[in-house]
Amino acid sequence: SYSDRLGDSALQDVRLINNLAFGYAEMGRLVEAISCISKVSGAVHKDPYITATLGLINLRKGRLERGEQLYRDAVLLARTEYDKTRIKQKLNVELGRAYMERDSRKGRGFLKKAAEERRGESALAKQASRMLTDLDSRLRAK
Repeated sequence: SYSDRLGDSALQDVRLINNLAFGYAEMGRLVEAISCISKVSGAVHKDPYITATLGLINLRKGRLERGEQLYRDAVLLARTEYDKTRIKQKLNVELGRAYMERDSRKGRGFLKKAAEERRGESALAKQASRMLTDLDSRLRAK
């Protein structure tokens, strides 16, 4: 695997840069996120988390098909069931976010999947639940 070929120090650097790119993307600072992820672009389609981070950046830029495909590629690259589940769960949160304004029913479906995932990450399930609550209150207000 990709991580096996890198030395411990290089792998730590790659993961640190990816975490930085992910953090910037989460904050909506896409220029910085792209700058970071470009430094580890050789790991896209080799490392599941870097591939997923590039997917996140694409989704946040409104490139839904490309972003979703990168997340699906990341799922295939992930080694453990937990990692696969977590990446799918994050994809559902992000697709829910992307569709909330365009197609609330579709967005709701993605968020519901993420919120109900029991084998994933509890923080993502809680985030999806909060987003569902916000979406429902906005729909009631209309």
